[in-house]
Amino acid sequence: MIKVTSKFVKREVKEAQVEIDAFAPGKVIVSAIEDADGGDPYMVGEFQNPSCSAAYSERLDKYFSRGIFIEFFKQRADWLNASPEIKGFCDAAGKHPSEYRVGDQPLVMNGEVCFMRAV
Repeated sequence: MIKVTSKFVKREVKEAQVEIDAFAPGKVIVSAIEDADGGDPYMVGEFQNPSCSAAYSERLDKYFSRGIFIEFFKQRADWLNASPEIKGFCDAAGKHPSEYRVGDQPLVMNGEVCFMRAV
């Protein structure tokens, strides 16, 4: 069983940051926050949406998996590395960040945005 100590938390935050920076350098800031009710802390990954800051968190308890935490960002890597313009097009088209892939091209017609993908 995992014992959640401050040393464990610091190690997990540091290792998660290194792993995420390998595919989305500088796009996600990993930290840990205390639970407001005094329970186990949370690992938090903060990133920029087109219009605001966003975050994903996982409780650092006996069920915690750094791999699952990192997978959230890995499946959004293309979107995280996209330009603000592309992210804005995704938002306007209702395209979820995990669905965007490099090579998806926005098409704007009559003020509506959709995406074309080469097949």
